[in-house]
Amino acid sequence: PINHLYVHVPFCAHKCEYCAFFSEAIQGELVDRYVAALIRELEWVAPDLQPATIFFGGGTPSLLNLRQWEAILEAMRRLRLLGAAEWTIEANPATVSLDKARLLRSAGVNRISMGVQSLDDALLIRLGRVHTRDMVFRSFDTLRQAGFDNLNLDLMFAIPGQTLAQWQSTLRDALALGSEHLSSYE
Repeated sequence: PINHLYVHVPFCAHKCEYCAFFSEAIQGELVDRYVAALIRELEWVAPDLQPATIFFGGGTPSLLNLRQWEAILEAMRRLRLLGAAEWTIEANPATVSLDKARLLRSAGVNRISMGVQSLDDALLIRLGRVHTRDMVFRSFDTLRQAGFDNLNLDLMFAIPGQTLAQWQSTLRDALALGSEHLSSYE
């Protein structure tokens, strides 16, 4: 049996220039077709799956709407793919909602990895991110309210034009949030 499952959700609100992962701008009908294809793929491989870990990455999995997540989660329930010891979903702070967070948490998702990148609004604009510093704090609180007690924040350093003071400020503010994990990359 296969013990680990990675699902790539190849959609973003905006394709960031620095990102080397395959993704494209979100388009409603294409996302619905993707969800249907993902469910067919899960049905095909389910007999060989007993996932201890599940990771939905991307792209931006949190872009999927409630209806799309409900379809995926119902298929996973039906196929007995729920109950992984660690189930992570990547999220953009601009796409976190309480309803979606509660749905994911109730299905067994127990870790969210938020693509924060920076807590400096000028750098977020330079990176082409669709969220703001304030959205990070609101989304973090929303995820805690939904019951998530394992949150990761992705941060970038050595951003062109970033000063040491900007990086230290982002790091200080990210640490103050109290997430369980920080990932930083160049």
